Formats: sequence, C-alpha cells, structure tokens
Amino acid sequence: MKALIIDNSQSYAMQLSKILSESHIDSDTCTCISDATANCENQNYEFICTSLVLEDGSGLDFAERFRQRWPEITTAIYLITSNEGMYRERSWIKSGITDVFFKSDIDRFTLELHSLARLQIKKDVSGKVLYVEDSRAESMRTTLILENMGLEVEHYDNAEEAWECFMHKGGIDLVITDLMLSGLMTGLSLVRCIRGINSKADHDGWVPILGVTGFDDVSRRIDLYSAGIDDYVAKPTIETELIARVSNLIVLKKLFDQVATQQAELVEQASIDMLTSCLNRRSFLDIAEKYMAQTNRNKHCISLFYLDVDYFKNINDTYGHAKGDEVLVQLGELLRNDCRDGDVVARFGGEEFVMLLPQCNAEDASRYAENLRKKISRTYKDNITITASIGISTFETGMSGNIDSLIASADNALLLAKGHGRDRVVFQEHRALTMRTNFG
Repeated sequence: MKALIIDNSQSYAMQLSKILSESHIDSDTCTCISDATANCENQNYEFICTSLVLEDGSGLDFAERFRQRWPEITTAIYLITSNEGMYRERSWIKSGITDVFFKSDIDRFTLELHSLARLQIKKDVSGKVLYVEDSRAESMRTTLILENMGLEVEHYDNAEEAWECFMHKGGIDLVITDLMLSGLMTGLSLVRCIRGINSKADHDGWVPILGVTGFDDVSRRIDLYSAGIDDYVAKPTIETELIARVSNLIVLKKLFDQVATQQAELVEQASIDMLTSCLNRRSFLDIAEKYMAQTNRNKHCISLFYLDVDYFKNINDTYGHAKGDEVLVQLGELLRNDCRDGDVVARFGGEEFVMLLPQCNAEDASRYAENLRKKISRTYKDNITITASIGISTFETGMSGNIDSLIASADNALLLAKGHGRDRVVFQEHRALTMRTNFG
C-alpha cells in the first residue's frame, strides 16, 4: 500500500510518514503541486495527504487538478489543516477532497489509516466466483479484476450453464450475474433458483449474490433485491467500487461460514460424550426416535444392543478412575469402528453403552453381538482384561413399538446376562428369552 504526502513542512511530513509506516504504509513526500502531479504520473497511490498551503498553490487546487486529469481514478485525497473555517465552508468537497482532518486531531487520522489498511487487505481475498456475463469485453475486463484480487473465476455467458455449475461443482463463494443474458434464463431467474436452493436445510450454505445491471433505476434495483441479491453494481462498473463490493461479500461469506462451523461444533459438542466421542444419551434418544418411526413406517426390522463393562467398579477401585476412563475410551473407539454405516453408538451412562442397528434381524444381531463380545474380551488395557455383557432386543418386520420398549427389552436381557455370570450375550424377544452362554 502506497501513499503520497504533500506538505511544505518537512517536520510534519516526517511525522505523517512515521504514522503511515506504523500502519505498514509506504509513502513518498513532496512540497508542491507540480512534483505531486509528476509522482502521480509514475505511481499509483491508494491515498494522498495534502496540506492546505503548498509552494505553488493549495491542496484544494491539487485535488481539483487531480480529479480533472484522472477522472476514472478514485484515489482518496485527505486535506490535513489547522483551518477549522475551511472545514465548515465545505468548499473542499467541490474540489474533490475525500475528507478533512485537523492537525490537532491526529488520532482520528490514525484510525482512518487502520481502516484503509483493512480495505487494502480485502483486495487480497481468496475464494471461487461464479460469474455470468454475455458481453465478451465486459467479462474479460471483470474477470481480470477478480483474478488480480486473488479470486478463482468460473465464467459463463448464459444462466443455464451457470446454474448447472452451481448445482454440481459446488464450492462457490460468490455469484456475480448480469440481469440481461442470452438464453432462456435471465439473471433474475438464476438468482431465484439459487435462493430456492439456499432456503433448503440440506444445502451447503448461503452464497452471496452481486447483481450487475445497465439499468440503474429504482424499479430494476427493487426487482434485483426482491429476487434475492445482496448487493449490485451498475454498468459500466468502476473497478474500485467492484473491488470494494466483491471484497465485502466475500468477507461476509467467510464470516457466515465461520459462524455456521462454530454452530455445528456447538451442536456436536452438545450431542457427543466428551470422554468416549460416542453420542450422549439425549442425542441418541432423539436420533433413535426418528429411526423407530422410519422402521415402523417401512415395516423393517431393527435391533438394539445394551452393553455393560463387567466389574467396572473393581477396575476403578484397583487401578484408579483415570485408568477406568482409559478403558471406556478404548471401548468407545472399538464400538464406533466396528459398527456399520448407519448404526448408532452411544454412551448411555457410566460404563453402559447402547448400539442401534437398523434393518438388522434377530439372527444377524445375535451373531454380530457375539463377535463383538469376543473382540472386547481380547482387548487389554495395561494388562487389565476387559469383558462385557450384552443384552439384545429386536423388533422384527411388521412389529410396532417405540424406542423405550426396545431399550427396556434389551435392558432386561442385559440383567439376565449379568445374573448368569457376565461376559455373555442374551437375546430378548417379546414372548421368549434366549440365552447364549459363553465360558471362555
């Protein structure tokens, strides 16, 4: 970032230069309009600081000449003066001065510098832009501006192909679309389609939209905002305005994604048992209710394991609670890694775990539970033998019930497994009880 200082006083110019340097802004200095103009011929400056009185005129004269000579350049020009009357007269506005700062209020000027530095950082943004424009000249110019900002650009000259890209390629951080396009879809149609997808809960996230139109009238702007755009620029686009609006929307998108990620993390933290990384009891019951409703609706079968670590109190008493926690962590990892896609594993409390297995009948559930019991019995933690008792309950195809009754049946089976020596699997049907006893 580069600035130009125009001031008769060498000491004050040095003071300004030091302030700029502290904001990581390089600067050139001069004392007159002619030298300042020559500098502007050879150097692009993000902003210019000028005093009111110069060797060959005034800061107002310089600003007026600068605006006349380079009307397309929107470089900010700040007048720094001790003349409060000049500020009240507002004559500086007609000359092209951006703002006035008093030498006695250097702190406010320093704050302005920090704001300018942040704007410059915004030019170096990253992200993927879906750009829709059917004018070859306009699209080439705008694409170059966006790529110079550090953005990846996917350009299309019609809304139909842009819509396909949005739907199937993904990863879009900003959409820029002209209002009038060749093809059957207009820019407004594209905006409405995107906003229709954005409104669905399962979409990846909100995507900002910048509208571009050659019709800079109130009715057109209302049409664009009603369709769902977040901002717009009028043709012909001004580079600095486009950069500012694109930067703002990209930053807004990043902030939105950050908040969404933080919210997802909070939801996950609220649903996960922090020790074992399995679901906690509350989140398991919420999910299980939905699984049960789907099972009843589709007439499928579903099974539930109720698992308890054998003699866990002895482990805590003998080796300490820290070692007992390690056992639970290892068991939670084993259960999560061993389950099928779609199965649900939760720590139900203390040393108890539950596993919900959709579309798993009694025979498959019994075989799976027995294999799981053997894996657990082969698990050792610092020479501590770990075994578990497992109770199974199954709703077969055509049965109806709720999660509470499924859990209660599995809990009854678990009590029987523990009562008959532990380290075994017991299967609970609603009319009969089958016990599979294992002796080593």
